[in-house]
Amino acid sequence: MRWFVQRARWAGKISEKPIRWEWHTPGLESISPVDESKADLMDIRMGKRSPQDVISQTGRDPERVLEEIGEWKEKTEGLDLVLDSNPWQTTLNGQMQNSGSAAAPVEQVV
Repeated sequence: MRWFVQRARWAGKISEKPIRWEWHTPGLESISPVDESKADLMDIRMGKRSPQDVISQTGRDPERVLEEIGEWKEKTEGLDLVLDSNPWQTTLNGQMQNSGSAAAPVEQVV
């Protein structure tokens, strides 16, 4: 990638200011998606890996994923929907979260 930036600078296509870039490898097809997702969740909860690392391994940009989640939350907020995929509303087992607690306990993955 460095050679590409250098050539673009020589050609006057980009400025001399430093460029921040990050490469995300293409994601690999999962052999056992449920087991791998459970393992990823456990690694995140134990502090072994960050959510950004898990997202990056799928070939996605973590910043873009957060933007998409925020956009979706904003679109669905006033619609009185309860989606099982929303961790602010439901637990891993599909039960309603405690509405009075911002940090309701999450149930163990079985």
